[in-house]
Amino acid sequence: MSRRHIGNGYYVIHNNCITRFDSVQEIFKKYYRTIDFPTFTVITSLDRPTITYFKDKNHVYVDSFMNEFTILEDANPDDFNILDLEKGFSNSGNQDYVYDRKLPYLLKDVVKLSSYYQKVNDKIYFGYTHLVEEVDVDSFKIVHPDMNFARDKDFFYFKDKRVPEIDISTFKFLDACFTDEYYQNQDVCWYAVDSKNAYFVNSIADKIKVIKTKNPSNFGFEIVDEIGYGVDGDIRYYYGKRIRRK
Repeated sequence: MSRRHIGNGYYVIHNNCITRFDSVQEIFKKYYRTIDFPTFTVITSLDRPTITYFKDKNHVYVDSFMNEFTILEDANPDDFNILDLEKGFSNSGNQDYVYDRKLPYLLKDVVKLSSYYQKVNDKIYFGYTHLVEEVDVDSFKIVHPDMNFARDKDFFYFKDKRVPEIDISTFKFLDACFTDEYYQNQDVCWYAVDSKNAYFVNSIADKIKVIKTKNPSNFGFEIVDEIGYGVDGDIRYYYGKRIRRK
């Protein structure tokens, strides 16, 4: 059997399929009509976080924890460079990339505001590729360096979207959510209040949940059996959902 090791446990078999390690299961089959098997090889690879770049005579490919195996659009295998493997930054000619996504600017022009937000000239981006639209750039600031929330003079932002319900002048996260006492998902889920409402905030979800309450200043947080609950009188909130307090 013709079996060519191309790097990091990947093998080209008979110049017509690809496997990894000792598995007989074929991978990347969707691209078999595109891949030039005789020249297909690994450029470089990282196991944590998982990311591998490949190339053949015609294309550059990337497979990572951020994307399925795909062609890196418009990347030239002859001038392709890895800029930062752990962050998924790469370059070909005058085009920069983050993982499988083309950037609408050059990475050298980025001012990093936090782990999530970037400023490029007169624009704000979330996650390098999502433009925060209609934002006041001059007053834009990060709410917390390790969270995907921000604000400008008029609005609160979750990821790249405005949350018009929030009163930015009174909004605050509940301090009790950030104690040393462990509770499930304490690194991604919190409760917050402003002068009008309480909020359940899941930093990996698509939106912030509004919790109607008569008195936001009395809305609290407690930990019971390593579960965090929002507390509003006799009502508990479990991951933002209302339940009766026992």
